[in-house]
Amino acid sequence: MGTTSDDGAAHAESAGRSPKGLNRRIAIGVVVLVIVGGTSAAAVGLSAKGRQPTVTATPSVQTVAIIKTNLSDTQTLSGTLGFGTAQTVKGAESGVITELPAAGATVARGQPLYLVNNQPVALFYGITPLYRALNTVGTVGPDVEVIAANLKALGYDIGAQPSVGTVVTEASTPPVRTTVESGDGVLTTSLVAAIKRWQAAESLPATGAIAVGDVVVLSGAVRVSVLQAQLGDDATEPLMSVTPTDKVVTVPVDPTAIDSIKQGDQVSVTLPDNSTATGTVSNISTAVQNSTDDAGADSAGSGLSTPTINVTVTLDNPSAVADLDSATVQVQFTAATADGVLALPVQALLALSGGGYAVQLKSGGLVRVQTGMFAMGMVAVTGAGLEVGTQVVTAQ
Repeated sequence: MGTTSDDGAAHAESAGRSPKGLNRRIAIGVVVLVIVGGTSAAAVGLSAKGRQPTVTATPSVQTVAIIKTNLSDTQTLSGTLGFGTAQTVKGAESGVITELPAAGATVARGQPLYLVNNQPVALFYGITPLYRALNTVGTVGPDVEVIAANLKALGYDIGAQPSVGTVVTEASTPPVRTTVESGDGVLTTSLVAAIKRWQAAESLPATGAIAVGDVVVLSGAVRVSVLQAQLGDDATEPLMSVTPTDKVVTVPVDPTAIDSIKQGDQVSVTLPDNSTATGTVSNISTAVQNSTDDAGADSAGSGLSTPTINVTVTLDNPSAVADLDSATVQVQFTAATADGVLALPVQALLALSGGGYAVQLKSGGLVRVQTGMFAMGMVAVTGAGLEVGTQVVTAQ
């Protein structure tokens, strides 16, 4: 009985009728398939990783509409915010310095800039320094005009000045006859009287005469930058460095690019906090500066000399830099403009084999174009049939 039972079981298993055996084989088959499938996938992955792909992606394109706009060709240069170019002041006549202003002080017209032998030396505005004593009625010259203009600005009645072309006789021995020219002033009796009143108001000897060292003539109000003298020094030595009182931006410009910048041009100034302020080109120097480029130092250690011309920019709103005495800023100059032009992105241009450019219309046709100004990723174009709103293909 036991033998028969075992043989039947064996027969049944060999015939594949045992559910347990069948399930086992099915399970084994599934595992094999998974393994083979996984191996195949891994092989494909390795094969793709080991070879360069034979198909490259096609650059995506899009269409844009031609627009009518204004283009500006700009250049951005680094500049320095400060009080402008410093100027050294020294006295015109020998004497002992008895008082000096503090660094950072501002001095305006008529105020004493320093004291010599305990006498105030006032600041007068002008471009011609005093070069002689003014003590004779009838003296004519631009230095007299400086005295006349400043006293008048300070509120003193100087009387009428002779007009250009008038012949004036100087009260000297022998008399000198001089014709008044443009820019000249005349030391009249009325002007002498005004000088006396001014001297008395300033606690000076009211002589009516002006000596060379009685006033210092500068272009305008000044801010004392650095003191170079001490009390007790002789007045003819360098006394101090002064700058204008208003903050300006000084930009060194390559001489080859200076022709694109004009006095009165509007500019944009980017400040250290990335805010922007507008400004105006107020002065273009006529002197070429030579600065040393440390990055270009030669093997001997001497730097390469780089010629530049200083351009001065005055800020339209000085309060924008009220908290800054000095800083490096970026100044954007507009070199050229093109107003009311048809424009599209530069990426829409197609280079033609024979030279020149074309654009592809949305419909697929090509139109040859003439290019104008390139600015800020846009280009001005003209071409047959092109107008505002025309759709052209451009690469992304």
